[in-house]
Amino acid sequence: MRSRHCASRSRTRDLDRASRRQDRLPGEVPATSIHLCIRRLWPNRDPPEGWRFDRSELVSGPMAAPKPKPTPKRSWWYDKKHVVHCYSSPRDDCHYHIVAVPSTSDIYDAELGRATKRINGILEELSQQNRPARRPSLIIVDSRPFLAWTQPSRGGPDEPGVLGPDDKPATLTKALQLDVTGGRRRRPRPPKPKKRAYIIGGTGNVYCYPNDRGGCVLSRLWESAEVKAGSFHDSDMADATLQVNAVLDFVGEGQGQSTSPSFIVIGGALGLVWTEPGLGPDDDPQDIRQALGLSR
Repeated sequence: MRSRHCASRSRTRDLDRASRRQDRLPGEVPATSIHLCIRRLWPNRDPPEGWRFDRSELVSGPMAAPKPKPTPKRSWWYDKKHVVHCYSSPRDDCHYHIVAVPSTSDIYDAELGRATKRINGILEELSQQNRPARRPSLIIVDSRPFLAWTQPSRGGPDEPGVLGPDDKPATLTKALQLDVTGGRRRRPRPPKPKKRAYIIGGTGNVYCYPNDRGGCVLSRLWESAEVKAGSFHDSDMADATLQVNAVLDFVGEGQGQSTSPSFIVIGGALGLVWTEPGLGPDDDPQDIRQALGLSR
């Protein structure tokens, strides 16, 4: 009785021998028995969805590798018990790692690649600590990252009187006890943060400009004015913050006024890239006119 399969074993051997003899372009892989089998099933039309293939390999179907899942977007809130929560949200301002841009260009070079790897290594060391229901996160507070222990939550704020990214900057910096004086190393007072968006120009450069939408974040992390054991920013977090800022300071040395390292939000993660300042509708009209060469 003839087999109900696509081809019997003897017939498959014949097809394989025939495929090895067939004419093909230099470097082209000969068709295998499974491809010839599929051709026999659908000789005059394309295979159904899930069995698409070409002459050299099976492109999709049961044997194909699964597509990588996109990084989920998260936001944060701060409850009355002094716990920082991260939850699923399109706001995209709570991040667990720094994404490495997979190409070398004017906005991402080997120096930023090494810095990204070092920062992720610092975050990974924190993750290895035994902290039940806590994980190290970079939350965006007033357009600047802050490293804190966060608690994953299923939803957003579930009680009145809590704080979140939309609250006034002065309220957030006071509640989270952020150091606005320049940090323990007494660097120059950090510039007043303002929300900035970014755009990737036709030449591949990234320009950051003032805009309430956000997405372009100052690279240097907030430091805490008061470090407490067992809090969302303990001594381990404070030491890790100093290490990350040292990496960012080293990367930024020697750069001109027009180029600086910045974090940009890339679909659920932060990316460290070279950015240039740009102008937008929210800038001072006089600055815009001057940039365009218009008369006063």
